[in-house]
Amino acid sequence: MIAKVIVDVASKSVDYKFDYIIPEQLESVIQPGVRVIVPFGPRTIQGYVMEVTSEPDAQLDVSKLKKIIEVKDIQPELTSELIALSEWMGSTHVIKRISMLEVMLPSAIKAKYKKAFKMKDDIEVPSALLQKFDKHGYYYYKDAQKNNDIQLLMKLLKDDIVEEKTILTQNITKKTKRAVRVIEGYHPDEVLAKLEKVIKQYDLYAYLSEEQHKTIFLTDIEDMGFSKSSLDGLIKKGYVEKYDAIVERNPFKDRVFEQESKQQLTEDQYKAYEAIKAKIVSQEQETFLLHGVTGSGKTEVYLQTIEDVLSQGKQAMMLVPEIALTPQMVLRFKRRFGDDVAVLHSGLSNGERYDEWQKIRDGRARVSVGARSSVFAPFKNLGLIIIDEEHESTYKQEDYPRYHAREIAQWRSEYHHCPVILGSATPCLESYARAEKGVYHLLSLPNRVNQQALPEIDIVDMREELSEGNRSMFSKDLREAIQLRLDRQEQVVLFLNRRGYASFMLCRDCGYVPQCPNCDISLTYHKTTDLLKCHYCGYQETPPNQCPNCESEHIRQVGTGTQKVEELLQQEFEDARIIRMDVDTTSKKGAHEKLLTEFEKGNGDIY
Repeated sequence: MIAKVIVDVASKSVDYKFDYIIPEQLESVIQPGVRVIVPFGPRTIQGYVMEVTSEPDAQLDVSKLKKIIEVKDIQPELTSELIALSEWMGSTHVIKRISMLEVMLPSAIKAKYKKAFKMKDDIEVPSALLQKFDKHGYYYYKDAQKNNDIQLLMKLLKDDIVEEKTILTQNITKKTKRAVRVIEGYHPDEVLAKLEKVIKQYDLYAYLSEEQHKTIFLTDIEDMGFSKSSLDGLIKKGYVEKYDAIVERNPFKDRVFEQESKQQLTEDQYKAYEAIKAKIVSQEQETFLLHGVTGSGKTEVYLQTIEDVLSQGKQAMMLVPEIALTPQMVLRFKRRFGDDVAVLHSGLSNGERYDEWQKIRDGRARVSVGARSSVFAPFKNLGLIIIDEEHESTYKQEDYPRYHAREIAQWRSEYHHCPVILGSATPCLESYARAEKGVYHLLSLPNRVNQQALPEIDIVDMREELSEGNRSMFSKDLREAIQLRLDRQEQVVLFLNRRGYASFMLCRDCGYVPQCPNCDISLTYHKTTDLLKCHYCGYQETPPNQCPNCESEHIRQVGTGTQKVEELLQQEFEDARIIRMDVDTTSKKGAHEKLLTEFEKGNGDIY
C-alpha cells in the first residue's frame, strides 16, 4: 500500500505529494486525513496523508520508497472534504497546500499531545490486552504500536468497545475531577446480598452499579442524599474506588439557557424562509443574499431554516464577523438548539476550542457558531451555511494563507449541495451586484418586525460647533441627548472606531510623527500604559518628551481614541457609570460577554 503525503515544509518547491510505503502493521489505521511521521531527506518530519492507493504509478520504482515511521492519529483529523478543499485552494490560489491544511485545524492540535485508546467496556476487552491499559483506562497509541496491538484495537474501536482520546500536553492539560465508581470483578447481585444489613451502603452501591451512574463526581455524592461514611465504608470493603475522571471542557458549563420557542414570521420573513427551505429540501446549491434592514428579523429566518436542516438529519454552520458578536448569537442559538450547538472562536481557551471542534467532528454537535476560521469546521453532512453581516472585512484573512470565508463557504456548499445565506442590512457592493445580475438570489426584508420605525439620524457639522465656541469633542446636541437619557435613567451607547487614547503624536514645529519601524504606520498613544503602540504588529515604545527629529518640546498627542472618550465622559458626566469595550478591555477570556451582560443588567449608564 502506498500513501501520498504532503510534508510539513513551508516551501513551494516541495508543495506536492510524496509517495511512502505503508508498513503492514499500519495498514489498518492509515487513511486520508491522518497525520504521519515520515523520513524526508536527513530529517524526520510530520506530514498529512492525502491519498492511499494499492496501485502505484507505472513509472514509480517502489523499491526506492521510504516507509512511514509513525501515525499520529487514530482517526483522521481532516475529512475527505477538507482535503479536497486544500487541493482546490492550492491549485487556484497562491497558497501552499501545507499552509492550508494547518489553518484548517484548531491550534491545540498543533501542540504536543498523546493519542490513546480509552476503554468503554472492559468486559469485552480480551484479558491479555486489558492489563496493558493504565489505571485510568488508557492505552497510549505509541505503546500499542510497539506492541503490535493496533489491528485488534482498531477492531474494538469499530465495535464501540474502546474510544479514541487526545491528551494534550503543551499549554493544555487534562481536565480531571475526583469521582467514584464500582470496582470491576464483582457481580453486583453478590455484593448487594452482602450489604443487605447495611442499608445506606446497599443503596449507594446499587445506585453506582446502574449503567447511567458509572461516573459520579465526589462533590455530587452528598447532594444525592448519600453520606461520606457510607462511601468510605464501601471503599474500605473494596467495592468502590475514587479516581480522576476526565472532564470535557465546556465554555458554557455554568450557564443556564432558557428554551426559546419559534416566533411568528412576518409576510416578508415567510417569503424568504420558504425560498430557502425549498433549496434545503431539494438539496440544491444556491447563494441567497438576505438584504434586511436592522431589526427586520434576519436571525429568526436563520433559526427556522436551521430547524428544517436539523429535522432532515443534516448540519448547519453560522458565521459571525467578530468575537464581540458571538455571545448574543450563541445565546439565541443555545436557547433554540441547546447542546447541539458548538462554539468556535479565539476567545475560548485552546482546550475548549479543541473539545468543541471534536464535538463537531464526532457528530455530537450539529450546529456551529463562530468567527472566520470556523468556516473550516469538520462537518460531514452540511445542509446550510449562513454568513451574517456578510459585508464585514473581517471575513477576509489578511495574513498568509489569505482566503475569504465567503469563497470557502460557497465551495463547501457546492460540495454538500446545500444553500448559503449571506445576510446584511448593508451588503457589500460585489454581493449586491451579483444579486442584481441574478448570480445570487436576492431576498428582501424591507420592514422592521412589528412595523417599528427606523431611528432618526442627525449629522452634526463639528466645524460649526467650533465656530460657536464649543471646543469639546461632544456636540451640544449630543451632550444634551446624553444628559436627557441619564436623567430618565436610560442607557447610552457611543461608538468610536479607534482604540487607545490619542491617534498619534505630532511635533508642531517640524511635523514629525512617531511611526512603527515594522509597519510604517503611526503609533497610537495609550494613556493607561503610557506607551505608543502599533495596532498591526504589537510593537511599542515610550513616548518622547521632545521631538527626535528637531529636538522641539512641542510634541503633543493628536486625535481621539476610546480611552480619551471614557476620560472626557467621566469629566462631563461625573455620576455616570461608564463601560468601555475595546481590544484593551477585552483581552481576557470571556470579557466581551461579561461587559455586555453588565450593561444588559443595567450596571452601566454609558457604553
